[in-house]
Amino acid sequence: MTDNRSLLLKNGRIIDPVNGREARADLLIEQDRIVSLPKKGKPKQTNIQVIDCSGKLVVPGLVDMHVHLREPGEEYKETIHSGARAAAAGGFFIDLDLVPNLAPELQDLAGLDGIQNKIHPGEPLDKDIYDLPPEELAKVPQTPGSLRESLNALEADHDYLLRGDVFTSDVIETWIEYKMAKEVQAIDLRPHPWEFALYYDI
Repeated sequence: MTDNRSLLLKNGRIIDPVNGREARADLLIEQDRIVSLPKKGKPKQTNIQVIDCSGKLVVPGLVDMHVHLREPGEEYKETIHSGARAAAAGGFFIDLDLVPNLAPELQDLAGLDGIQNKIHPGEPLDKDIYDLPPEELAKVPQTPGSLRESLNALEADHDYLLRGDVFTSDVIETWIEYKMAKEVQAIDLRPHPWEFALYYDI
């Protein structure tokens, strides 16, 4: 509400988590503020909009702790605008962790880099890599085997992600620093579940 009209919500199921109250009642809003409504009688104002909330909940604005939107990359499914409008229509007014959809951009840029540089994916390998002798396994190209190795590889080679101004160096560097500090190094400082299984499990 942005005008001087009052708003009367009638017959709604009011939930007040702060005060631990729940009741079926009417709620009066004046100048963007909730005001008390006498149990009997009608509001004195004449310029009032009445909304029948029968069968509906009247609650404070809901908070979504984590949400993924499809933009950028998959706007045909959803955009930030359409997702925000849908959230507001459902009573959500804050998204604490609104995550953009970055996977398609990473995949597309990596694929374009492979095409532009004519990177050969390698010949098919019809062997059991878990049964190869070490000297032969060493010749088989492999993807990073851990988050640490993945971040090191990204730090060493990410020029292809800077093309087209989709990502910036600051974004990539911040992402690497965050993942290293909050995940890789954090795990290094704590016992692994397998250690408990090896030494403490009965």
